[in-house]
Amino acid sequence: MSWMGYTIGAFVAGLVISKTKSYKSVVVASMTSLVISCAMSTVGILYANMRVVNAATVLQGLILGFTITSTYELLVEVTYPHSEMFVSLLGMGAVGVFRLLYPIADRVLLNTAGPTASTLFSLAVSFFLTLVLVLTKMEYKREQANEENSHLLK
Repeated sequence: MSWMGYTIGAFVAGLVISKTKSYKSVVVASMTSLVISCAMSTVGILYANMRVVNAATVLQGLILGFTITSTYELLVEVTYPHSEMFVSLLGMGAVGVFRLLYPIADRVLLNTAGPTASTLFSLAVSFFLTLVLVLTKMEYKREQANEENSHLLK
């Protein structure tokens, strides 16, 4: 179910961003939703409620598809005129680092502090990155370039 949510989330993100051009606010909203779904996982495990854990897992799939797609679009905007290949490599590198660190941190927390604590790494990282995103001022360089050169398209 989570992979289906991921696919749907990515598709919906593209539509929302194309319509609103609100790159940062869309990413902040999706990251905030991700923090909430990570908190749901923690609460579900804390209270041994598999319904909450399963709902959080499906929700995380939906949100991650949305978040990764919208983050990619935001990166394209703020790194313009760098190529989209550069942005793809930057994004894949960040995901790779997280995928390397997450199971290590999760295993350490699981072995030393238990199952509930093991969910805290993704919650903490998601919260921290959301906070960084909110506090970072960004220029939409691709949008600015499109506006400056719009007279060429007429």
